[in-house]
Amino acid sequence: MALAMTRPTKDSRGVYEYKTRYPKDLAHLFKPHARWKRSLGTRDPADAAKRFPAVDQECKQHFALLRAVHLDGFKLDASDAQQLAARWFRETLAALEESGDYGIYLVRSVESIVDQATGQAMDVPSWGAVQSLVDEESDVTPWVAPFIRSTLEAHQYPEVVEGTDLHGVLVDAFWPVFCDLSALCLARMTKGGRYVPPPPVAPHAPLSFEAKPGALTLSQVFEKWAEDKLLTDAKAGKTVDEFGGMVRRFHELYGDMEVRSITRSLVGDFRVALGKLPTKGQGIRGLSAPQAIAKAEAEGLPKANLSTIYKQLNALRAILNFGVKRLEAMDEEPVSASGILKTLAKAAARQETRTGEDKSFTKADLRRMFGSPLFRGEWKPARADFGEALYWIPLLLAYTGARREEVAQLLVSDVVRCPDTGIWYATLRPDDDKSVKGPTSRRRVPLHADLLELGFVRYVESLPKEGSVFPRLIEHSSNGLGHGVGLAWGRYLRRELGMTVEAAPFHGFRHTFKTLCREVGVPKEVHDWLTGHSAPGEGDGYGGKPLVRMAEELAKYPSIARMAGLLP
Repeated sequence: MALAMTRPTKDSRGVYEYKTRYPKDLAHLFKPHARWKRSLGTRDPADAAKRFPAVDQECKQHFALLRAVHLDGFKLDASDAQQLAARWFRETLAALEESGDYGIYLVRSVESIVDQATGQAMDVPSWGAVQSLVDEESDVTPWVAPFIRSTLEAHQYPEVVEGTDLHGVLVDAFWPVFCDLSALCLARMTKGGRYVPPPPVAPHAPLSFEAKPGALTLSQVFEKWAEDKLLTDAKAGKTVDEFGGMVRRFHELYGDMEVRSITRSLVGDFRVALGKLPTKGQGIRGLSAPQAIAKAEAEGLPKANLSTIYKQLNALRAILNFGVKRLEAMDEEPVSASGILKTLAKAAARQETRTGEDKSFTKADLRRMFGSPLFRGEWKPARADFGEALYWIPLLLAYTGARREEVAQLLVSDVVRCPDTGIWYATLRPDDDKSVKGPTSRRRVPLHADLLELGFVRYVESLPKEGSVFPRLIEHSSNGLGHGVGLAWGRYLRRELGMTVEAAPFHGFRHTFKTLCREVGVPKEVHDWLTGHSAPGEGDGYGGKPLVRMAEELAKYPSIARMAGLLP
């Protein structure tokens, strides 16, 4: 495409320059009558003529890159933007530390005060960080646009036009880093010479156009891990979805980094970020991780607990471990190497002890639930038909401490009377298309006398022998058979009973069972075995008759049905 100007011209100072219009296909990106120009750095026409061809070639390359960026779909990704911002931060901080002129990145104001000794007015300078002048609704582009432009030029990347989506990505990356730098400058100016460490930024990593061929990103390793996981476990869809959610959050925070660039330090940063993510709050769905964190901090929303953070980091560990051992994509798995999982596990256990009561139902809650119209035969859901599941599953969970899916997937053949002892029990085992969480869950759980008196065995005996205990349940693609009835139970508590409890609608019964067992003196090893928390085979050590021992201890368990008036 021909250039609009093909000869050197002079600027207002008499220095020759190269100046041309933007081509028609790029002109819409710029203000009307905008020009691309470069100084040729000379007033000598002969020198200008010699320098002109090189600048002419630079101009053509610049236009070609602009087309690649804005017309052909090539984009800097989020990790590039974060990396460029981090590089700018480190380079700028190094220059500041050398010069000591921290006021460059602060806002100076003058306050007029009255000298108490003389009574005269005095002007006193004061300093503030830039974020103190900017509210949430302000456009921060003018603050960081010069830094974006200079950083792109330093990396020989073409101009990114303000107002475009790509420039917005860069602004979102540079603004918080700029704020961190300004806050650091203010701290160092006001600490009387004491050293103030800089905040963490993204570690140095190749940009997407600097990356080595064949390097794998986190999303690529995740895809390969997920493919392998589903090949070895067809029912791992829920796990894959959960791990994918973690990868998405990581991507939103740091971009789709190469896995070999994920360091122990970055894992620590990710752990901090996970702890700032909200777990509840209106409007948080659909927000990116940085947006969700900002909303949580502004509105004081509840944030992820340590167990949730541990679960997320453990997912990252599994994916990166696959990258090390199966793909040879990195030399070290940084999550385990950092030791952060061990620290989190201990802290989470302490937190679990402190918050366990919040996850349990109170006896008043239990009386209200099981004394409600649903259990008196006076209420049924208006639309969904779960058969008897909505009646029996809450009762079974309350009296066994089992997991939702362990009960929802029960077969008629799993409910058995022991011929030697006459004890009725339910077997939780990986049979047919059922699944259990692990070997510790494969156990025989005695049925409490209240369940027998309420008619659970009679109900089971009325069903086809080869069928399911809850045949009306429909399996969710990733959340199992109990998904629908779990949602219905939660709605029933909220809408029909007006209950707002901290405990999860179904999982709260598991915590409640453990709490009530402790209150009535059921030994820990017994209720661990009943709930599947003990090691495989541990129950076999109870005098050779674990079922009898379990039933004897379970007899101590309080009669929830009598508390609620279901039994006399």
